[in-house]
This record gives sequence, structure tokens and C-alpha cells, in this order.
Amino acid sequence: CDGESVLYDPMENAGMMTDPPPPRCSLYLTLSLSPSIRAEIYPAALKEEQRDYIFYLAVGNYRLKEYEKALKFIRTMLKNEPGNQQGLELEKLIDKKMQRGTR
Repeated sequence: CDGESVLYDPMENAGMMTDPPPPRCSLYLTLSLSPSIRAEIYPAALKEEQRDYIFYLAVGNYRLKEYEKALKFIRTMLKNEPGNQQGLELEKLIDKKMQRGTR
């Protein structure tokens, strides 16, 4: 496994998701929202939903090859949950992609 499987059904694979994951199109829609709209949505969410929201923003930016943004989001999540295995795995993947880009 190259580690990228963490990106496909991340919350379900970790046994952390009780509801179905959001459709992939909603992830990209969320990414396209203006920062002011995202700022309105985020505080209204429960703590677990906030974690999921930040994680999916990191995944979406990773897939869009926006590695610096993805790293910012995943590190925000890891500040609150430093032992989160999905977050740590995604951080490694992002770092690896960023290192490849600097060669």
C-alpha cells in the first residue's frame, strides 16, 4: 500500500464515521466556497464535524495539488488531535509530494 488509500474513505476506514461520508462533489463545492461562507459554516458545526470538515478540506486540496493549503489544514487538525493516524498519514503524503516538487 502506498498510503494513498487513506484518502478514499478516510473516516470510514478509521471507524470514526457513523454517517455516510459526504459525496465527493460536495467536497469540491466546499472548497469553492468563499472564505467568508466557510467561516460561517465552521463554527456552527459540532466538534467532530469540524474535524471532518478540516480533514476533507485537506484531502480536497491534496487532490487539487494545492499542497501548501492541504498542509495548513491537516496541521490545524493535528494541533487538536496530535495522535490522529489519518491526519498523520495525510501529512506524510503531503510532505512527500512537496519534496518531489522541489527536486
